[in-house]
Amino acid sequence: MTRVLAWLIVLWMTQQGVALGAATVAGRVVDAASGDGLAGVALRIEVSGSAWDSPAPTGPGGGFSLDLTSAFPADALDTDALFISLSKPGFRPVTRIMRAQRRGALTFTRLELPLTRVAGGGGLAPDERAALAPFKSVDGRTLFLLPYELDSEAAANSLNRRLPFHLKRGINTHLQSLQVDNPPEAIGIERMPVKVSATNTEKVRDYGVALNALAVVSGQGGIAEGTTVEVASEYLIIPDLPGVQLRSFYVDDRFPENTLRSGKLFERLQALWGGNTVLAVAVLDINQAVAARPKDTAALKRTRAYLLAQRRQLGPADGAVVAQINALLARIDEEVAP
Repeated sequence: MTRVLAWLIVLWMTQQGVALGAATVAGRVVDAASGDGLAGVALRIEVSGSAWDSPAPTGPGGGFSLDLTSAFPADALDTDALFISLSKPGFRPVTRIMRAQRRGALTFTRLELPLTRVAGGGGLAPDERAALAPFKSVDGRTLFLLPYELDSEAAANSLNRRLPFHLKRGINTHLQSLQVDNPPEAIGIERMPVKVSATNTEKVRDYGVALNALAVVSGQGGIAEGTTVEVASEYLIIPDLPGVQLRSFYVDDRFPENTLRSGKLFERLQALWGGNTVLAVAVLDINQAVAARPKDTAALKRTRAYLLAQRRQLGPADGAVVAQINALLARIDEEVAP
């Protein structure tokens, strides 16, 4: 009976087009501003706490195809998440977490991953700065949301109406859940006050700087199988910390469409929202502590405490985030050393 059941499972997987033992990540890396393919982008994959650097960068059109079965043992691939990190000189590095629908199904194809140039944006025109000035964050603890694009107008309207409240609740609940005496201060959520294309990451960053934003978030998605909302979000941290290169993060959320009409949407959002915000707030707090005269070492130690608390919540699949936390902790240690 067991052998018959196993045969039926294999038959079902074959009919569904599931490749047994397959683990492939394929797609294209593009310039966020122009949409052109980017050659020479270095690729790193992290799964189950192990990292692998692809020996070949992206090709002439930005394309890549990675067979993970030759890079990781089978037990490492028995997970539902992986990180893909992209880096190229002159561009901001990016890390994206990919979530499979089930364990061991790490096959992602037709990905399009944008990279943003570090320089060359040209800043903002005076009229753009004037339009943003009334909405500038006073304390730098505001996250600005661009309108989400979904293939269902009704779902998009519902998500854009409800997401600010639920993101604020979910993120601030996460900040307060860090088991430290002085957790990070609560953040605010606002809609982007002017129109800007989410695909022009360089311009979005310029707007975020002008707004003194903590981060700018954008996203798009659709309705899968008629009942499930799938949304991919870009979390762009705005503050810079000299000597520490923070990455842009992508967050993939998936929840039933009827969740948009309930008060529990925040419970369906990934914990990565809170984790990304911890990183962003830490950069802000470190900058403010170092700029104080005299240097605010007590604030630096408080920041170290909540970063350590965040790191304790992470697992083997979160290696890319742990690396970012470790870089911030190293910077704090440099500043508090006698």
